[in-house]
Amino acid sequence: MADATGNNDDETPGDSTADVIGRAVIRVFIGALAVASLFFAWQLDVPKTLPSVALGQEFVYRAQIFLLAFYAGLLVVTPLFQGIWRGRLPTEISARGAKYDPEEVAASLKSTQERIDKLDKTLGTDVGALISTKAELQKLSDEVAKLKGDAGLPDGDD
Repeated sequence: MADATGNNDDETPGDSTADVIGRAVIRVFIGALAVASLFFAWQLDVPKTLPSVALGQEFVYRAQIFLLAFYAGLLVVTPLFQGIWRGRLPTEISARGAKYDPEEVAASLKSTQERIDKLDKTLGTDVGALISTKAELQKLSDEVAKLKGDAGLPDGDD
């Protein structure tokens, strides 16, 4: 989402086009998966005797089927997407999610740290420029006040 300056929260200056496209593909897929899961839950025949976890209500049964289909889709497709898009597969898939090779995680962390350092350096440069600009403006303000005083003009701070 864009902030007041027009920057997109999801897109940092170091992001590649592939990263931006990848996030867009994921968003579209999650939306499509939600719609497909909802359609599946709606079209599924409800048994005559509902399971006890459905609390005897068809709506609760359909909601549970929707959640089951949605999360099952995410659990299967997320590692599949990572494998196809980024060329890495998880070493383990469990109820807690996918686990990846520690070396890949370390490389990803190193890349992220490099981007943070680059942004931090840029920020430091920008802050330095702001400080020097402020000092220059203060000098100009002092010169203007001195010139006004020499000319006998009112200071204007009244």
